[in-house]
This record gives sequence, structure tokens and C-alpha cells, in this order.
Amino acid sequence: MASNEIQYVPLDVAQMQRFRSNVAAALARRGRGYMAEQWLATSELLLVGCVGLFGMWLLDWSPEGAVACLLLGLWAKIIGDLMKYSLARRAVLRLSEEWNDDTQVWAVGNALMDGETRLRADRLGGYMPGMGLFVDLVFGSIGTGVIVKVSGLYRPETWQMLLEQREWRWVLIGMVWWQLMAAALSTLRHAWLGERAGRLQFAAGGRGLGLFLLMFPVLIFYGESEGNARGVVLVSHLALILLALLGLFGCWLLQRETRWLRDWHRRELADQTRSYPRRAP
Repeated sequence: MASNEIQYVPLDVAQMQRFRSNVAAALARRGRGYMAEQWLATSELLLVGCVGLFGMWLLDWSPEGAVACLLLGLWAKIIGDLMKYSLARRAVLRLSEEWNDDTQVWAVGNALMDGETRLRADRLGGYMPGMGLFVDLVFGSIGTGVIVKVSGLYRPETWQMLLEQREWRWVLIGMVWWQLMAAALSTLRHAWLGERAGRLQFAAGGRGLGLFLLMFPVLIFYGESEGNARGVVLVSHLALILLALLGLFGCWLLQRETRWLRDWHRRELADQTRSYPRRAP
């Protein structure tokens, strides 16, 4: 049981020294461009969840159409991250190093904001982009394979039926094209400009795990009847929308903690300036 308990580390001198050496850079990376990218990325997830429900309720899509739209939307994001890792790897690795430094900064910042004298150890762990892509590709492929098999999307006639629906075809093309083009432009910009391009948006790992978890309700309930199939699709899309809404709330929390830490850092610099010995006239 002890292994399941939350582990803490003390907010000691070493943690504060690392915090103070990285806080200015972490705040600089939390500019308007970064926050805009966070809002955009979360809005894209909300779009993927809403498109399937919109099609089922207003355009009379079949459950297979909604599932196909959900899978292709998520895989467009995975392919985008794979594109970035392959063609702009320096930017991805630089992002990983910065992210690991920033994780410590914001963990300490939240502790200071809450008046804590310790840090949660699990919030100090490092992020490995290659492992995130591995999770997306392996676990995402397993989950997608099971979902495709159970839902009947492996049959050519199912795709022929879906592609004959003009609204489904154009909505799908627009959504996937938008995500792939955004990823391609971001990749080329960072590959060409390097550090001058700013911070790259990269979030591999979560989508593959989500697809893997989604396969279990699909495997258990999908296919017993059309009502069950629509119910599973409805629940999965609502879960994705809920996740996106939580992400939007998280963006607001990011802005809140950034404002607090920016004010704290400004006061810290002011105190340091006042403490400097003045030169004699």
C-alpha cells in the first residue's frame, strides 16, 4: 500500500536555487504566443469531439461515420507529432529540456503560491518525446485496430458508404487537412528558423493511451445493437469534449499561475535591487 502513496520531496535550498536560476526563462517562454498555442491545441481537441456529435445529430451519420471521424482526427495529430519529431527533432529535444526545467519551476511556484514547504515527486519527472511517440504509435495502433475491427471499418463497403455522404466527406477532409497543414507549417518553420521560431507545440503520448482505453468500451458494448453502438460513440465523444473542456480550464489555470509567478519574480527582483549596496558619491 505504501507504494501507492504520494511521494514528496522537501522544498530545500537546492530546489530554490534551481528555481531561481530558471524562473526568468520559464516566464519568458510563457508569453502570449505560448498561451495562444495552448488554447488552439485544446480547441482542436474540442473540434474533434464535436464534429462526430454534430454529424450524428444533425447530418444523420451512422456510428461508423462518427468513429471514423474520431480516429482520423486523432491520428492526424499523431502524424503531426511524428512529422515534427522526424524533421524538427532539435526543436523537439530543446522543448523537452525546457519542459523538464519548467516543470520544476512551476512545481515550486505552485508550492510558494499555496504556502507549501514540499513538492510532489511525480510533478518533477522528466518528459521523453521519443517515449511519448512510442506510446502513441504502439498503443494507439492496438486500440485503433480493435476499434476498426469491432466497428466494421475494415470493410471496403463501409468506407464506400461513408465517402458517398458528401457532408461527411467534406467535414472530414476539412478537419484532417487543417490539422496536418498546421503541423506541416509548424514543422517547416522550426526546421528552417531553429531557435528563432520559438517554442514548438508537441504533445505525444496522451492520444495513443486514449485510443487504447477507448477500445475497451467499444469491445464490450459496440455491435450488440445500433442503439448500443450509438451510445458508445456518444459517450466516447462526450468524454473527449469533457477532456477538452478540462484542458481549456487548465489553460486558464496556466494564465493564473503565470500572472502570480510573474508578480512574485518582479517583487523578488525589486527586493534584490534595494538590497544592493549603493556606491558612495
